[in-house]
Amino acid sequence: MKNFQIVSVSGNKYWISRSIAVAVAVYAIDENGDYHILIEKRGEGCPDFVGCWCLPCGYVDWGETLEEAVIREVFEETGLDLKPYKEKIKLYNINSDPLDSDNQNITARYLVQIPYRLMWDLCIKYEIDSFSRGGEENEVENLTSVTFKDFSEFTYAWNHKFLINEILCQLSK
Repeated sequence: MKNFQIVSVSGNKYWISRSIAVAVAVYAIDENGDYHILIEKRGEGCPDFVGCWCLPCGYVDWGETLEEAVIREVFEETGLDLKPYKEKIKLYNINSDPLDSDNQNITARYLVQIPYRLMWDLCIKYEIDSFSRGGEENEVENLTSVTFKDFSEFTYAWNHKFLINEILCQLSK
């Protein structure tokens, strides 16, 4: 689908084009110096990759900055409030899906460090309730964190296995 313009009944003009998404690597460092990245298992409410694991991610809403989308998506999907860590949210890179892919998203990827105890508590006490936080119903089935030692044990959505490996390599330097 190419970009095209539509005109609303009221005469407003809008361009339809590729979507912009965010993917967020929330990470923590444990007492042994190991890096942990928060991942979520996609639930039955997702349109694709149900049962696969991924970073918290989603589309940028109209009138929303990329950083606002990062904070909103992480909260909706995990219950984690990143507002206290706003200054630590850093752009990692921007990736474009291949033109022959189904989504053709442009994804801004972010990193944010949180205390390890907070990540541990989040994964242990996680309540599957993304709908009440503004997300889709049954969007996320579970949360966990992965390290270099165990990240390959999971089946991931999209290219998130490659992305997580790349981020863990960068963080460990």
